Amino acid sequence: MTKYGPKAQKKISKVMHEFGKGKLKSGTSGKKVTSQKQAVAIGISEARREGDKVPRQNRMIDKKRLLRKTDHLTRPPRLEGVVKNKMMNPIRKKKMSESKKESKK
Repeated sequence: MTKYGPKAQKKISKVMHEFGKGKLKSGTSGKKVTSQKQAVAIGISEARREGDKVPRQNRMIDKKRLLRKTDHLTRPPRLEGVVKNKMMNPIRKKKMSESKKESKK
């Protein structure tokens, strides 16, 4: 049983031919593709878009992509006016001075 359908194989073959001639461009940026792996990935994604027989994508990659997209939603918001250097933060200084006093007793 083949991994890719005949239409998908033709599509990938066509994309690799473009890559070999140096005419294959990246999607949104339009830069010339220099990596053979990237060229194959472009061919597979185009075949998948057209509905050809191509194996499913790796679920782990999809999960990482989803986490990157939703990371800003789960991260706690930054407080305005908080000093980045924790040692210079007046609240932290106060706590540190109180803990030093307690340790001296």
